[in-house]
Amino acid sequence: MASTADRLARVAQRLRDRGFEVHEEPGWQTRGKGPMGTIRGIVVHHTATPASARGDYPSLRIVRDGRAGLENSLSHWGLGRSGKVYLIAAEVCWHTGAAITGWGNSNCLGIEAEHPGGAAQWPAAQLVAYHALCGELRREFGLGEDRVRGHKEIAVPAGRKVDPNFDMGVFRRAVSAYLAPAPPAPYTGPTYTVAKGDTLGGIAGRFGVTVAQLVAANGIADPNQIGVGLTLTIPAKGTSGESVVRARPARNLPQTKATQRAVHVKDDGFWGDSTDRAVHLVYRATRGEFPDGIKATQRALGAKADGDWGPKSRAALRETVTELQRAWGATADGAWGPKTSEKHQQARHLNYKNW
Repeated sequence: MASTADRLARVAQRLRDRGFEVHEEPGWQTRGKGPMGTIRGIVVHHTATPASARGDYPSLRIVRDGRAGLENSLSHWGLGRSGKVYLIAAEVCWHTGAAITGWGNSNCLGIEAEHPGGAAQWPAAQLVAYHALCGELRREFGLGEDRVRGHKEIAVPAGRKVDPNFDMGVFRRAVSAYLAPAPPAPYTGPTYTVAKGDTLGGIAGRFGVTVAQLVAANGIADPNQIGVGLTLTIPAKGTSGESVVRARPARNLPQTKATQRAVHVKDDGFWGDSTDRAVHLVYRATRGEFPDGIKATQRALGAKADGDWGPKSRAALRETVTELQRAWGATADGAWGPKTSEKHQQARHLNYKNW
């Protein structure tokens, strides 16, 4: 069975793969007060260090080494103002204090984010990284949404702690949104584009299916009338074909290339997963969400990938949405509303993996 250190290392690598910066504090694998028990929860904190303290994570020393009365690491993870993630310890840390049943130090991972508390706002990059870190920990340890709690929610007596200073319901939903898969492809299975001289019988024989299956799979009214350029879905052998998504016309190559140019992926005319994900990141950014991190979104926008969601990034977002709207035949106003979503779905259904 993988150790806690092995599993935390996997989380760190997945975060790096998603574009987040991760620092591993030397000796983290054996730092703490003995091995963790079964991981049942994640407790999120803020450090309450004054905003005047210099650096990205000025609380590192005290979180790593503890303080008088708490001579031990105070958290497994740290989170800097920039969104940089710090892996500090893999063994038991003193971060929960007196807590409700099941939320003690031996069964909960702690995250101490650099923040002064009070009414201070959180940098967008830091919140995005917070969602991602909690999401990857949930993924690694098989934890549900309700297993992410704020220190203020688990501390006893109630009211003993006030951190973190944000709405935990909103935070938990953002973590779940990070884990949500990309929208599934609208259809599956091989396809065939009708060429001059083709017949349904010939196509059926080529793929080892029956004419009846092709007719059912593609909603063909007259089997003797199939147009050149029509893309047929080929049903799996041994199926009736009725559950297979119906055929679509040939893809719109100029539309696909315009979409790709807008989201800064290779304009090869094939709307595949990379194109689809880039468009998805643009959409999520219009909702203030960055499931793959701000840098990944900035790359899709053609903006400088510095992790700072500032005026230049927001301007690039509006410009990119405008370009997508032009590609899809929507009103080019730079605002992604219901009409743009409708045009996006039409373009995606026509072009996504339709080759």
